Amino acid sequence: MPSITICGFGNVGYHLALRFLRKGMKIDHIVCKGLLRQNLPPEFGPVQFVSDIQEIDQLSDIMILSVKDDQIESTATQIPSDTNTLVVHCAGATSIQCLRSFKNHGVFYPLQTFTKGVDVKEPNFPICILANSKKNQDTLHTLALQISDRVEIISDEQRKKLHLGAVIVNNFTNFLNAQSQQFCEDNQIDFDLLYPLMYETIHKLKHGKAYELQTGPAKRNDILTFKAHINELKQWPDLQHLYEFLSELIRTTYNYDS
Repeated sequence: MPSITICGFGNVGYHLALRFLRKGMKIDHIVCKGLLRQNLPPEFGPVQFVSDIQEIDQLSDIMILSVKDDQIESTATQIPSDTNTLVVHCAGATSIQCLRSFKNHGVFYPLQTFTKGVDVKEPNFPICILANSKKNQDTLHTLALQISDRVEIISDEQRKKLHLGAVIVNNFTNFLNAQSQQFCEDNQIDFDLLYPLMYETIHKLKHGKAYELQTGPAKRNDILTFKAHINELKQWPDLQHLYEFLSELIRTTYNYDS
């Protein structure tokens, strides 16, 4: 297998490194700043941590840039442009073209939500790849298969749209969960009571289209319940506004007049 260096050790870099290590793969270096090694799982023991790419004497076969989108190009400038290393980024919304100065470049985009220190429950999250040659594409495909059974070759435009879809189903949904959690805490209600409902909502998506699975007072145009909920939320104006806005979207989607 190719040697690997990971530049950036946020949520994505941490989880990619951990999965590679647990599969018995060798990581030459992890480039990051201010790392407290004592807080890491034992798998990271053999890994050499450096604070700057310039500290690396010999570059690995693959350099994975798991930094923020707006840091990809500046990080890439620290890598010699004449290297044979395959340089890839992990961003969903950034074009492969930002790495075009390298003869070997690509994208290695894991489609999952990551939090450092929290294991991912779904082992086979998709990894979307793209490269500037068939050889590099095959290399990334082989690499991705080490940590997932779901590998997709996806163009820049497809990946950007997929990333947008991911923001809606994950980031927006989590924000709604946070609002509900706070509302429950404010009212001394155990938020855990909602877990079975949340699980079933996601589980049903594997068996039908979300549009056809919609339920709730806005879907059935239950005006009395809607007004009661709005009244309940008068002490939480932001959540009240959010409830009204989403309810109206659902009502109009299912062809009820305002």
